Amino acid sequence: NNPLVVGGASVTITFQAHSNFAGTNPVGIPWIRTFNITAAEARDGFERQVEPFLEHIEPVGPYGSVRVSYVANTAGGPIPGEAHIWASNGDSGGACPINP
Repeated sequence: NNPLVVGGASVTITFQAHSNFAGTNPVGIPWIRTFNITAAEARDGFERQVEPFLEHIEPVGPYGSVRVSYVANTAGGPIPGEAHIWASNGDSGGACPINP
């Protein structure tokens, strides 16, 4: 069995904001998407935009974190992964402005 992710594989991504650096206090609404990747995405990588800001990113607050996890379904079985990232909804000038 080949465990590598190839074009056509189904990938589920979950993005969950947390109000603390430890990533133990989930806030906001989790962003969960499932999609099939193309051969180019399997080879080169891919990006997805998490939105809307107010539901998924703003709740992280000034001293929070985000947990992003994925499961890629392959012929060799599921391949899971996770990243824990310290995050803030502010910038060096203060809170992020919301642009409708």
